[in-house]
Amino acid sequence: MSHDLSAVVLAGVHDWGACLLNQATLRPLVPIANRPVIEHVLSALTGVGVTRAIICTNGEGGRMREVLGDFFVGGLPLSYRDDPMPRGPAGCIKDAAATLDDFDVIAIEGSMLPFFDLEALVDHHRSADAALTIAAARRPSSALDTFTPVGAYVVSSTALAHVPDRGFCDIKEGLLPKLHQAGHQVDVHTIDGIAPNLQGMSSYFALNDWAIRLADNGGWNLDGYAREGDAITHIDARIDDSVRLLGPVIIGPGVRLGRGAIVVGPTAIGRDSDIGAYTVVSRSAVWDRARVDDHAQIDRCVVATGGRVAEHAELFHTVCLTGGRVLREPGGSLASDDTNGDLRVPSAAPTCMCPMPPAVS
Repeated sequence: MSHDLSAVVLAGVHDWGACLLNQATLRPLVPIANRPVIEHVLSALTGVGVTRAIICTNGEGGRMREVLGDFFVGGLPLSYRDDPMPRGPAGCIKDAAATLDDFDVIAIEGSMLPFFDLEALVDHHRSADAALTIAAARRPSSALDTFTPVGAYVVSSTALAHVPDRGFCDIKEGLLPKLHQAGHQVDVHTIDGIAPNLQGMSSYFALNDWAIRLADNGGWNLDGYAREGDAITHIDARIDDSVRLLGPVIIGPGVRLGRGAIVVGPTAIGRDSDIGAYTVVSRSAVWDRARVDDHAQIDRCVVATGGRVAEHAELFHTVCLTGGRVLREPGGSLASDDTNGDLRVPSAAPTCMCPMPPAVS
């Protein structure tokens, strides 16, 4: 496959209604196993030789740039495009691609974990000489196989010529009928892997737990980390000898775990977070620069970036934000113990060719 390939990452922010993650961060920046979900996307793109990525947002480009910068791991150049008016996926791809010289562009959603062979998608598109190729997952049913788009496409300039220069245009209802009417080839590529999408709080813990277990099973090469019993810990973490880590657990760089603390997996603790003495952190996600004060106990909680759990607090199914704000969905609906058939942890490293770069944190 040629490596002069560009990508458009669809990272527009859409309201999740009453979902508490709305108040914690933007959807593409939600950490999955200590890493913003959009970084998992960029890692997969880097792994197939993409040389430039344009991140399309609808007003949050500045905030994205603050987190991601102008270059990704390995030197992948990043640029940002805010659409002042809703353009829809096809419209955003066309606007972004106007600055590119490539005939074919990978377009991919920024809140999806692409654990499938992106290179095979591009090769399929080019061998079929298609105007548009849609990545889809096979969903077996009792009567026949059905296919569900996963949020990744290869789009040619031929297809984008049918997208209007103004107004909203999606792919399914807007672009596809025009391509069929014009007689252009539209193909479907069945992925060999999975592509779970972050849909809100109901799916967050399922995705985070799955990614933590994948790392624990050796699915990623984590540079700067070492296995400590049941945990994967960064060499810069400071862990008291009395701490108990009951995995799978990922402990990020700069984390401090105080005397007598207990961490029960699946749990990920992000960069520069401070876990106090005699705390219990169970089945939770502690994001970057967060604090859990002495003697606190949390289970199935999100402690957002910069968030804090007060001393002696006991929290269950709760989101803790900056300034000490604590939010809980009515009826304890943050529970996410349901299993998802698409999120089973493989017994060995995945065979898909979407490698993560060494610096997973």
